[in-house]
Amino acid sequence: MSAVTAIIAKSLGRGVEVGEFAEVPVHLAFGHDVSAPIGVRTFNELGTPIWDPERVVIIFDHFVPPSAPAAANEQQMLRQWVKQQGIKNFYDGDNGVCHQILIEKQLVKPGEILVGADSHTCSSGAVGCLGIGVGSTELAAAMATGRVWMKVPETIKVRLQGKLRAPASAKDAALVLLGMLREHPVDYRVIEFSGDGTLTLPERITMANLMSEGGAKSALFTDDFPSHLTYDDRGVVLNLMLDLDSVTPMLAMPYSPDNVIAVDRLTDTVAVQQAYIGSCTNGRLEDLSIAAGILQGKRVHPGTRLIVAPASSSVLIQAIEQGIITSLLSAGAILAPAACGACFGGHIGLLGDGEVCISSTNRNFKGRMGSGSSQVYLASPATVAVSALRGVISDPRKEC
Repeated sequence: MSAVTAIIAKSLGRGVEVGEFAEVPVHLAFGHDVSAPIGVRTFNELGTPIWDPERVVIIFDHFVPPSAPAAANEQQMLRQWVKQQGIKNFYDGDNGVCHQILIEKQLVKPGEILVGADSHTCSSGAVGCLGIGVGSTELAAAMATGRVWMKVPETIKVRLQGKLRAPASAKDAALVLLGMLREHPVDYRVIEFSGDGTLTLPERITMANLMSEGGAKSALFTDDFPSHLTYDDRGVVLNLMLDLDSVTPMLAMPYSPDNVIAVDRLTDTVAVQQAYIGSCTNGRLEDLSIAAGILQGKRVHPGTRLIVAPASSSVLIQAIEQGIITSLLSAGAILAPAACGACFGGHIGLLGDGEVCISSTNRNFKGRMGSGSSQVYLASPATVAVSALRGVISDPRKEC
């Protein structure tokens, strides 16, 4: 059986087959300040007690701090509900992006199943947890029953080899892989990463996070699996190899994360009005450090605004202690709250008509970060930082 089948079988306490439909017990369920309100209202309509107040997580991270009365009212409602239900794991806007917090606080563990009302729940696959994104009403059912209805998915195996060579990063590797997956059916399949390729935990989070952009149901790194979970390659529908040594700086052009090209194909040809570093994809300490190293002692181009949003308050504190924030601010960066920010198009740092942004986030759909006539190019923090310096999309190999 594949790794994902092994996890599901363990949770059910019996063997399963790919394609089988089952109500699967989960270990954790979470929602945030955008997805949880509908889930909570639906849960209240069910009239049932909560499944387990210690295994339901609510995290405020999208509208932090609230940018409109409606957002503030929704958060107020959730605070009251959390108190009524005795929810133990509640993060009230002072911690960071939900996917970062789940891993930082060690709420997700290898071999377990997480359901979350967010499409990037697959980020927890970085630590071997099967993270499954669900809708708000399905979150309500999970909070009431501790189970999720699902079809046992097929698997795409991606073998990683080699080591990334700076300034190439995990973001570049993920974009390369999304370009490869564009030629294959990925929907409702789980991507399992294996091989002897060397990646840090932050790099794994980036890789797992972006797999939802290819249509994958989830993504898994299996190196840290508990010994009782045994699996093999049966049930795999596709095997791919990704050589990390050969990865170079990449871009995802508008309007799809898998619309990828090498960055040097656009170098010096596209002016950018905004550069953005942050999100659950690339707002970690390593990302901020890379950007600060490039910007140290320099100034952002006068025609470009650079916005930096750390993935969590813990990341922000460490970045302050290490002088990273000072370097970024001295270069002209604008520091946003440790939250989702402009990534989802609902908060600080939105784009105006016709503006172009180069961003370390995960989506560049039409209107994703503001105006429907704006354009977003996805890239690594290194590429974003260099482009902010020069005011045009630039190859970080020329600066690093």
